[in-house]
Amino acid sequence: MSEQTSASLYTRLGGYDAFAALNGALLDRLMEDPELGRFWKNRSVDSIIREKQLALEYLTAKTGGPSSYIGRNLVVTHKGMGITARDWELFIGHLNTLLDQFQVPEPERAEALAVIENTRAEIVDK
Repeated sequence: MSEQTSASLYTRLGGYDAFAALNGALLDRLMEDPELGRFWKNRSVDSIIREKQLALEYLTAKTGGPSSYIGRNLVVTHKGMGITARDWELFIGHLNTLLDQFQVPEPERAEALAVIENTRAEIVDK
C-alpha cells in the first residue's frame, strides 16, 4: 500500500487548517441558505462559534485526525430540530459545492461524503 493511500482521510484532505476552512465555509453557507437558515435563527454568536468548533472536532476525529469529540451524540444534538430529508439534500448540495471549490480529489471526496452520509440516520427526523 502506498504512503498516500495509507494516510488518514484527515491527512489526505490537508489536516486541521483545511478542515477548519471547509467547516467554517460550510456553516456560513448553511446559515445563509433561505431554507436552512432557520436552524440558526436567534442563536448567539458564541453558540455558533461553539457549534463550529464541535463540528470541526467531530469531523477531524471521524477522519483519523488528532481531535477528540467531546460534544453530545448526534441524536441528542439534533433531536426535535425537525430536520427533513429535503434539508439533508440541501446540506449535501452545499457540501458538494464546497468540495468542488476546495478541489477535493474524487477518492477523498467519496470517502468524505461516506463519513457524512453515515450520520444521516442520527440527524434526519424520520
